[in-house]
Amino acid sequence: MSIPTPETSIPLVCAVDRDCELLPAYRSVAETRGLSFRFFTSTSELRDAVSLNRIMALVLDLQADRDHAISLQRELLQNEVPTSVILTTDDRHSDEAIESIGLGAIALLPRPWDPELMSRYLKYAEVQYQEQRKLNCKLVALRKILDGLTVRQRKVLELAATGMPNKLIATRIDVSQRTVESERSRLLEAFNARSYADAMIRFGEYRVLEQIEKIHRRTVLHRLGMHAV
Repeated sequence: MSIPTPETSIPLVCAVDRDCELLPAYRSVAETRGLSFRFFTSTSELRDAVSLNRIMALVLDLQADRDHAISLQRELLQNEVPTSVILTTDDRHSDEAIESIGLGAIALLPRPWDPELMSRYLKYAEVQYQEQRKLNCKLVALRKILDGLTVRQRKVLELAATGMPNKLIATRIDVSQRTVESERSRLLEAFNARSYADAMIRFGEYRVLEQIEKIHRRTVLHRLGMHAV
């Protein structure tokens, strides 16, 4: 769930499509949603012009660049770039369409695509992208705090999170109860928390986010394994 910081604050939509006459329609849908937009006729053009980690949503015409479209989608997955892929195709039952959906594409739209439907999927992609960014920023911030703790502080934190009282924590890690109380005070400072309950909540958030990250990575590996070249 690694989400790079984008080079622009405006989410970027890119389209790879064989039909240049669709450029105004793509631009209209993107700009109506307040999104930045770039149009390409091949994935190689896109790669030369745009850093992949900038792309919030990628619309792929499977017939435009059949082999490279799937390769690009696999690369986005491998690099954990949070790009939503929307497919457009003349053949919704083609092997490429089935593989792309298996790799996590959020939509498969028949051509000619409906602007209103495209707009709805771009809205979904934007919401998903922003939510993933928020979660990642929170995880990065909490991980930085935990990385700054001493080994003893981390032990106190983990044991206190189980509900263990200071006296038992002191016995478990072979220090005095006063030392445990001192370490708990330092933990409050580290988490910038008003109370130890607040610190425990933030530590709990970290554990949840860490599990989400692990599940995401397992999902990516499963998708790539199921659709290995």
